[in-house]
Amino acid sequence: MSKSIEELLNGLQEELSIYEAKDETVQQLIYEELKDIEQALIKCQKGQYGACEQTGDPLPAHWLKEVPTLKSSKDWNTIWSYGKVSVPFDYSTY
Repeated sequence: MSKSIEELLNGLQEELSIYEAKDETVQQLIYEELKDIEQALIKCQKGQYGACEQTGDPLPAHWLKEVPTLKSSKDWNTIWSYGKVSVPFDYSTY
């Protein structure tokens, strides 16, 4: 698993490194993501990749597949809360 994760992280790092944006906010977000990628690569090298930084418990593989730079379960829950959208549905028609 770690080899494919390292390849994915290296690919993301390369892609973001060549991206140039004039907007300072976008540049800051890219810089922060590059830092997260570097930290994840270091964890891979130390055999610590995939462990929650807060509890030490393993993070689910499907979470890491979605967000390879994930640091904790708390981060996953935060990301999920922003991505979760409620869709109104009228159950009375069924």
